[in-house]
Amino acid sequence: MTAWLLLYPGEGSTGWTAHWLDFDLISQGRDAPHALQTALDAAAWLMRRRAPSVDPSRFRPAPPSEWARLERVLEGGGVVGDLSGLPTRLGGADGRMIEAVAANYSIDLEAALAGPAAPTPTPPEDASISSPPFRPVVTFVLMGATTPTGVASGFA
Repeated sequence: MTAWLLLYPGEGSTGWTAHWLDFDLISQGRDAPHALQTALDAAAWLMRRRAPSVDPSRFRPAPPSEWARLERVLEGGGVVGDLSGLPTRLGGADGRMIEAVAANYSIDLEAALAGPAAPTPTPPEDASISSPPFRPVVTFVLMGATTPTGVASGFA
């Protein structure tokens, strides 16, 4: 199974939101890496809740407006090698704002079903961008306008 994950700055520029479009599951984090980890944990938890068998056709997809956001990222964004350089702040290395990140994940359902019983409440700071059942296939980053201060985050 594959699924699309959108990451974007939260409302009011506090934290980040992660949204699994294929099963309309939303999580949040203090920064992009934390939002990504909470999304991976939440998706693994959801798969286990649907055990013993997971039928992807029974998931409710996200609303059309979120799929339109994905389309904007895919059309206007650039492909990046992986998610290891996700910023902890909103600015990109060139001073532009990060509007959204989209990643397509391959999900090993058997491994997801075999995981721990509940998501970890606070992921470690060095949390991986890939968990055993989740493997990123392709990632896009959409950059917006230049940040007001021009401060870069070290996003690679």
